[in-house]
Amino acid sequence: MEPSTSRETSFLGEPVLFHPFHGENIELLEHRRRALRRVSFEKGIVFSERALLEGECFFISIESVEGGWSGHLRIGLTSLDPETRPSIRNLDLNSWLFSVSPFIVPFQSPLTTRSLPTEKGSLIGVYYERINGAPR
Repeated sequence: MEPSTSRETSFLGEPVLFHPFHGENIELLEHRRRALRRVSFEKGIVFSERALLEGECFFISIESVEGGWSGHLRIGLTSLDPETRPSIRNLDLNSWLFSVSPFIVPFQSPLTTRSLPTEKGSLIGVYYERINGAPR
């Protein structure tokens, strides 16, 4: 799968752009409004340029799909600052990541038992919310 992502507007503030730090197989386009994974199945991570505001949505629009790969697109939230050039290994400890898959992924999340759309034109998003004072 070769997702191209974009983020045009934010309902709570300035548009969320992609951070200049990204994986080796990513190309940022349109003044960091779009990200394109060029090759391979790895090293395709991107971060937002700034932290999301509480209640703010971040959307990924799948603009194209490359066949021949098995794996998942993942979307999530992290407390890691991309300015520190975090190791991908640290994402497991400091992040919430969700596999975007056309298949149901066992043990993925108690919040959904459905698969998520991955075909061209799909729009998938996450948002930041505090519940009882803690980030969710």
